[in-house]
Amino acid sequence: MPKKRIMIVEDDVLISKMLEISLQYMGYEITSIVNSGELAVKKAEDRPDLILMDITLSGEIDGVEAANQIRTKFKTPIIYLTALSDDEIFARARQTQASGYLIKPFQEAELKATIEMAIYKAQIEEELLKAKKFETIATLSGGLAHDFNNLLMIMLGHMEMVQEELDPHSLSDESLKIAIETLFQARDLITKFISLSQGGNPSKKKYSILKVIEQSAVALLDGSNVKYEINKLEEPLIFEFDIRQIRQVFDNLFENSKEAMPQGGKILISIKKINVFTNHQEPIQSIKEGNYIKVIITDHGIGIIESDIPKVFDPYFSTKQRGNKKGMGLGLAVVYSIISKHDGYIHIESKPEEGTTVYLYLPNI
Repeated sequence: MPKKRIMIVEDDVLISKMLEISLQYMGYEITSIVNSGELAVKKAEDRPDLILMDITLSGEIDGVEAANQIRTKFKTPIIYLTALSDDEIFARARQTQASGYLIKPFQEAELKATIEMAIYKAQIEEELLKAKKFETIATLSGGLAHDFNNLLMIMLGHMEMVQEELDPHSLSDESLKIAIETLFQARDLITKFISLSQGGNPSKKKYSILKVIEQSAVALLDGSNVKYEINKLEEPLIFEFDIRQIRQVFDNLFENSKEAMPQGGKILISIKKINVFTNHQEPIQSIKEGNYIKVIITDHGIGIIESDIPKVFDPYFSTKQRGNKKGMGLGLAVVYSIISKHDGYIHIESKPEEGTTVYLYLPNI
């Protein structure tokens, strides 16, 4: 699991050094140490997971104003550090929706507990925002997608009838082929909309997750220059899930990995049973305790820049070029919707030119 990244904003050199040593000992990565509000706002562009912010700073803006500017732009969780207990300062600080307060001097155990709670709270809030977003999309897209799909099929039917009457070598026939291909691309997009709208009603039955993964890998990767390797348990991995929807999850993920390696490569797939307990080391802090099937999919493709990772599940966000059939940006939105409706979790880690790893967690029931 990657280390959580923390920025320290403190103008007392001794305190900032002690914080750096303590945080590194606890297993965190320090992105930067700055001593002014102006520098804090600038270095927040490094996108740390959390900021420790001294309230009283030298310079034109204090810690509260710096936090306000950072939260407006990045929503980064911030914990205030202060030796003061002034009511007016706390009133200003509360307006920035701080994730915690630490009164100097504080103990290491208090520091760690406050940091872990702040990171956990930020992850929960992010999951809730995503859930609300997908709820709205599902409601709006469901009926529209079905209606539009019906119109689309009528258009395709008539175009194919016209095509039968044309000279197959004529310019008109060539133009019609392009139009029909475009309509098929639109049909695929509508299918994704319908998947979003139906994501709330998985029809679960007991089946082997390994079989679904193998079927998807064969369909998407066989015959291509991208190979795959499955590292699995010997025992059958059978539990309840919607076969059609979960197959779509792996179809989308394998398609993404294949597109990320245009020169060829290998996708590594790991499947295991895990039990998540209170002090777990899984990359998703907000995951509930229980038994899960954990699937890890790793490619060594072009990767994703860090600033794009929080947006990859947003509908219509895509790192691919717009204007072609691969630039619609709904694939991972559909994946997220399906996994969420199965009470599961998904997490993505990626580095440009190194590759991407996707972690899937499905309840083993």
